[in-house]
Amino acid sequence: MSTTDDHNAELLPVGLVGTAAELPALLELALATEQLAVRGQAGLPRAAARDDVPWFDDPRVLMTHGEIAALLVAGPPTAANAATLAALELGLPVWRAAPAGRSFTETLELLMAARDASGHLHTASWWQYVSSAALEAAECCPLDEIIFSDALAVGPGPAARSWRNAAGQAGGGALLQVGWHALEALIATRGLPDHVYAGLTLRTAESLDTPRDVEDAAALTLLLPDGVAAALRVRWSAQPPAVALLHFGSQGALCYRTTAPPDLPPERAWSEALGAPLGGAMVDARDPTGKTLESFDPGGAFLASDLRRFVREIRSESGPAATQAVLERQLCVAAVVECAYLSARTRQPEDPRRIFEVHKWPLPEL
Repeated sequence: MSTTDDHNAELLPVGLVGTAAELPALLELALATEQLAVRGQAGLPRAAARDDVPWFDDPRVLMTHGEIAALLVAGPPTAANAATLAALELGLPVWRAAPAGRSFTETLELLMAARDASGHLHTASWWQYVSSAALEAAECCPLDEIIFSDALAVGPGPAARSWRNAAGQAGGGALLQVGWHALEALIATRGLPDHVYAGLTLRTAESLDTPRDVEDAAALTLLLPDGVAAALRVRWSAQPPAVALLHFGSQGALCYRTTAPPDLPPERAWSEALGAPLGGAMVDARDPTGKTLESFDPGGAFLASDLRRFVREIRSESGPAATQAVLERQLCVAAVVECAYLSARTRQPEDPRRIFEVHKWPLPEL
């Protein structure tokens, strides 16, 4: 992966785990960081593996014999979670595409495994990526108060035979798989909502060979602790892909939004394999007329930047503590998603705090 031994010594040796659908995107992402040396791949048949990367018939063999210092994981949650838990037991840092768990219970299991092993589990976080630019924008346009928040997430939807179409494998549809990043940013900036009310729709595309039994659209109304309402709208099979969050005040607004990669058409700006936008982002400070006062760029593309953060965490003594705080916040995201699915069935608002009470887990400090 490198032309000189000196440069190779500076690269972090990693292994990749995923199916044939995820491995090409995972490998491309690893190389894009220019900080990783890929030493092995597992989770897919040998016939589907890359010829220039050592192949292992089992992820556990890769972990124990692959001479790696970290593991990058994507793909169906059952296999991905098994690989993650095995790596944490061996003390290997793990990078995961989001969401890590299909439910609150799975997310909590991963969080507890990382904590009990004093391990390093990093789940991709769009909010962590845009947070520094968000602080700059807030200084440029301080809102006296936020009177409404509106979040949006749109993605192209999974391929016909993708595991993401099946509730048993994926755990949920557009809300869980596309809305996650926007919802995490909303919770990070506004806190855990008191109540969640949701409506879901399913309109199976005629082009799908197998029926889809997860939602392809969701609309959430969230009542926040300060009495202010927020909304989240999510849709599959819509273009162009986008993640956005707007906070409205009486004297202006802050807008966090994705930007398309310059080398791809807008409609291809989403990675199905990694469940995330491929481009960068921008945070706009806007005046009361909607005019942009100034825009702030967090720099680089989201996924590559997130993976570079993972490398910095591994090389920093404070890495595991920092990722634990992110996992606690993402546990709140999982609680809101679970409440949304419950609300869609009961047609009643649901309280995320109740889920923490049922699992006897303390509320995180956001």
